[in-house]
Amino acid sequence: MPIHPSVGRVYRVQHIMTRPGDSALYISDLIFVGKVPTIVIEWECRPGGDYPVVTVPLDRARLLPMKAKGTDYLYEDPVSDPRRLH
Repeated sequence: MPIHPSVGRVYRVQHIMTRPGDSALYISDLIFVGKVPTIVIEWECRPGGDYPVVTVPLDRARLLPMKAKGTDYLYEDPVSDPRRLH
């Protein structure tokens, strides 16, 4: 399903994601909430389009443009996964 129009443009960001006892390189969706860059970890299908439900706001100063294939930005700091993993 398409992205809900209220979300705006969706970019791609490369970053390190940390979880208890683990870290890995990810490429995630990135949106801007106002002027705050925000990684979308999970989307939910809703009437009218997909909507972000698990997000992590980023420090704009640590977000760098990156024009690699399929990636728009590089985030310099690790991102902690906010989900509880069982």
